[in-house]
Amino acid sequence: MARRGKDSRLLLSLVNEDRLRAILARMLSETEFLSDHGIRSLSKIHKDHPVSMDVNGQHYSVSYIPGDSDSGLFGGNSNWRGPVWIAVNFLLIESLLRFYMFYGNTFKVECPTGSGDYMHLGHVAEEIQHRLTHLMAADKDGKRAINDGNAMLDHDPHWKDYLFFYEFFDGDSGRGLGASHQTGWTGLMAKMIHDTGVNCRLPQTPRTPTAAASHYFDDTFIRQRRQSMSRTARPGGPARSLTRTRSIGARSDWSEKTAATNGNGGGDADGDADDDGFSNGAPTPSRTWSIYKDDDPKAGLPRPEDDPDDPINKFVADQLARIKSNESQEFAEEIAAQNDGANDD
Repeated sequence: MARRGKDSRLLLSLVNEDRLRAILARMLSETEFLSDHGIRSLSKIHKDHPVSMDVNGQHYSVSYIPGDSDSGLFGGNSNWRGPVWIAVNFLLIESLLRFYMFYGNTFKVECPTGSGDYMHLGHVAEEIQHRLTHLMAADKDGKRAINDGNAMLDHDPHWKDYLFFYEFFDGDSGRGLGASHQTGWTGLMAKMIHDTGVNCRLPQTPRTPTAAASHYFDDTFIRQRRQSMSRTARPGGPARSLTRTRSIGARSDWSEKTAATNGNGGGDADGDADDDGFSNGAPTPSRTWSIYKDDDPKAGLPRPEDDPDDPINKFVADQLARIKSNESQEFAEEIAAQNDGANDD
């Protein structure tokens, strides 16, 4: 709590920035915790380097075991020494998003470690959710990792769309393990798909470079904007769908500027030709994909005057102001209709 973060937020954390980077360097390493299907419960490095000790003449060791337990000491096949557990991953994702709310785009780490691809923590959280989604998502051949190559579960029309919610998953292959109807914490997969599934790539597909991913929702936002501007009595600017507020890579901040102020001959803020059909000084949609701009030291910092942090709140406030001022034609027509009905009586 030594300083304020993005939008003057405060952060209460057990780790400072340097320690967080050190932790994430290991957590996001594919040779340690990061697997193709989420974060492992124990580093893979312990497969060849187990932790061991001697106590009263007895030798004890803990090694990386990706699948079923090799010991009955921990309740049957339950194993927290390597497999992917949804409950742990969910807590890690929530923590990363809270760190992102504080640091914003000013804190980036390599993900995966050693890849040379740097992301802010919002993207890191999204990447982990995509990998978890790949546990259940079918690849281009219709195979799901949780089924471990079982042809009946992958392709039989009576089985292929009815998925098991396993208790935990193999840290290497993603194979479903433990109880097969664990709709407790494994049910959190539904929330992850709801939050980030709209831009999740197919399993075993390389990640889209961030330069291309930044424009993933351009067409969607253009169509929303066109519909909003066609209703002259409505305030400009659609309320962003709550479903996409957690799709970090697709966030877009809207501001209204005239074609003259854009300075690109009527184009939009991306420098592209304006295909929205707005001209003659009418408001033109402007996007600031600030989360991808690293060359400007001020990129991503809040600009309250034209980039509100919460478009939903702004939209609601505009609606309330419109009603209170009686400037809405729709509101006036509603009052007139009510008065006409009273006069008829």
